[in-house]
Amino acid sequence: MRLIHFSVLAVVLLVGCNRQAGSPASESGSLTEARKGFQTKLVQGKSARHPAPPPPPLFRMVRYDSPAGALAAYLHNGSTSRVVGEYRSFGVQNENEFAVYLATECSDVNWPRNWATWNTATRRVYATAPFEAWDNAWFNAACAFWPVHGPAHPLQINGAGLPGILMIQGTLDAATPYAGAQVAHGLLPSARMVVVAGGGNHGQSLSQPPNTCVDSYLNAYLATGALPQHPGQVNATCPALAAPSANG
Repeated sequence: MRLIHFSVLAVVLLVGCNRQAGSPASESGSLTEARKGFQTKLVQGKSARHPAPPPPPLFRMVRYDSPAGALAAYLHNGSTSRVVGEYRSFGVQNENEFAVYLATECSDVNWPRNWATWNTATRRVYATAPFEAWDNAWFNAACAFWPVHGPAHPLQINGAGLPGILMIQGTLDAATPYAGAQVAHGLLPSARMVVVAGGGNHGQSLSQPPNTCVDSYLNAYLATGALPQHPGQVNATCPALAAPSANG
């Protein structure tokens, strides 16, 4: 198909300057005079060529909102508008899901009702393990005021007679520590544990990008009930995914 296109022919007229070197009087008007020298003329032509495809984008601007700025405004100026805006944009979560979590967590055991106890304990944990200390405290803080009191002693687990259980645990999981997972493993005779060495994610399976080693154990268990058979507390080991690149 023959296409008709228009091209713009720009003719630049060079404007000469007769002023003497260093003369400031004509210097300020030189750019204006040069612009007056541009002349354009539309020229119609025919071509059998297809229009060139648009060039690919050379770069993409990515902007990350910074909660730090909102916190700084609150700290230094007492302004709450940005903090509230950050919460409404990023902090709102599924209320039903979180309510069920709290109803289970807060009724599972008799949590301390004195906030000073929480504060002292969290500060002690923060001194040696700061990553998850306060985050976990705030996540469960409702239990200090929950209307239903849990039992004075944790539920005694008796795993005798249960079917096969697959446990997947990262050694560096800050939310559910590896040591606690091994205690739970010991209480469940039919459980088998796949340990992700060096894995810090809270959920190790069905990750993105996938950990094919972990997913292979999960898929086999879901499909046939198969479990790793190596004896002991660590029944199988998978390597952790590589850390994200600093350049994305």
